Parts: sequence; C-alpha cells; structure tokens
Amino acid sequence: MPLREGRLLRQEEGLLPRANTVQMDLFLEEVSKDCKDCFVIILEDGAGWHKSGRLKVPESIKLVYQPSRIPKLNPVERLWKELRENYLPNMAFGSLDAVKKALIDGLRQPCDNPERTRSMTNFEYLSVTL
Repeated sequence: MPLREGRLLRQEEGLLPRANTVQMDLFLEEVSKDCKDCFVIILEDGAGWHKSGRLKVPESIKLVYQPSRIPKLNPVERLWKELRENYLPNMAFGSLDAVKKALIDGLRQPCDNPERTRSMTNFEYLSVTL
C-alpha cells in the first residue's frame, strides 16, 4: 500500500536536518501518522539515535535491529544505490535546494512504485512472524 502524501514526503519538509534522537522521534511520529491504519516494522542499522533509551517509539511501530557491520543485509542500501544511480548520478547542482529537490523526487519513487520497491528489498530473512 503506497504511503499517502504525508508531511515526510512534501518537498518543503521532506528532509530532517540532523541525525539524532530528537529527529528520529519526529520521523517515527510522522510515520505513525502517515501509516495510522498499519502496524509498521522498521529495520534499523543500530546507529546510536536508533537505540537511544530516550527514543519514543509509537505502539504502532516495531524497530528491528540488523546485525552490525553487515550493510549488504540492509534492504535500504539497494534503495540508496537506486537513488545514487538514477537521481544523483555524477551531477553538479547549482544550489543546495536543487540537490534537495532531486533527493526528494528520488525518495518518492519507492512510495509511488511499491512492487518495484518490494522486488529490490524483499530479503528472505525479513519474512518474520511477530
């Protein structure tokens, strides 16, 4: 099911300015709102702000941590590769705003094409029963 056009996907607010616990809280809150009719499982890589004891994880979200130092097991790496190759390939941008626009346009694609996203990120080990 594609995400609705929520705050996280709008051009003016699509990128969080930092990677820390406060920003992760904002992200989880927005995912919870955007996916209010779903139970969301998010695979995390174990960065400090993903595991902070101060992190506020909504009840509708489950964080699952992958083993450290194994990026090839992280499905988002395939999405980042797609983004680099198709939306930011060897390009010079005239401004930071142009970079942000290209990045957000690329980040919308997984939501607009869930079947393609699933085909790139469907690792067998992710088939779990909660």
